[in-house]
Amino acid sequence: ETRASGSVAPDVWPRGRTAVDHGAVNTVLVILVLASAASVPTGAGRRLRASARRLAVVLVLSTVVLGAGAWVVSQLVSDRVPAHGVLALGVAPTEIATIALTALAGGEVAVTAALLTSSTVISVLIAGPVLAFEAGGNLNASRVLVDLTLIVALPMLVGLVSRPFVARSKGATAAREPMSMLAVVVLVALVASQVHFTRSYVGVAVALVCFIAVSTASGYAIARLGPADEGTAIMLSTSIRDFAIASGIATSAFGAAAAGPLGLYGLLVIGWGALLARWKRDPTRASP
Repeated sequence: ETRASGSVAPDVWPRGRTAVDHGAVNTVLVILVLASAASVPTGAGRRLRASARRLAVVLVLSTVVLGAGAWVVSQLVSDRVPAHGVLALGVAPTEIATIALTALAGGEVAVTAALLTSSTVISVLIAGPVLAFEAGGNLNASRVLVDLTLIVALPMLVGLVSRPFVARSKGATAAREPMSMLAVVVLVALVASQVHFTRSYVGVAVALVCFIAVSTASGYAIARLGPADEGTAIMLSTSIRDFAIASGIATSAFGAAAAGPLGLYGLLVIGWGALLARWKRDPTRASP
């Protein structure tokens, strides 16, 4: 794998790098997707059918705008290895934590769940071709599709199907959230192990902040096209992308070193999402 050029500090976690070289990112991602899908509230399918046309417009607009936005902000990163990680954000689905944030903000959780599941399917289908185009064709798009089917689509399907069985088991229900949280912590550590502190990471930080700004502005604009009661869910779903799946995409498409920026993105965007949720819950302001 290619290291970021101009490294001025040792690896953040050398043993984590060894674990990543043996497929640890994909293994943890499978566990996270499975546990997260089992936590998706019921009613998402009904909401998707009831609002299919409107949510399809939201998905198309967010997919196009965020894909283009990620490419634009990736140009701020001089080293192409971390820049490819930024590109992966443009094809990542809605962050699973957005369900909790939507509930915190008093929004329509069923809308968020519907956008989460449908955006994940879209991400699996388009990630390879889009990244091949944006990166100049220097990757095997079909391999990316196969990898994402195995580590994202199938675990999500199993998790969704298993929800009724999990709900009937107190032990399984109690284990879902701790399992998800542990998987997130381990995945952040594994992704962080790919970071090599260089001057290019100044550009990475700027690019990530710019992407969050673009995705938030896009979410606000797209939310205003739909009913007011769905605005909060649409805005949060559009503006917060899944760093874990983005890490899997980057690892599959460009190698583990490209996933380095995504741990930082995860920390930034979850904090920003919590602020957005509190702002949206403020009773003194009107929803978009």
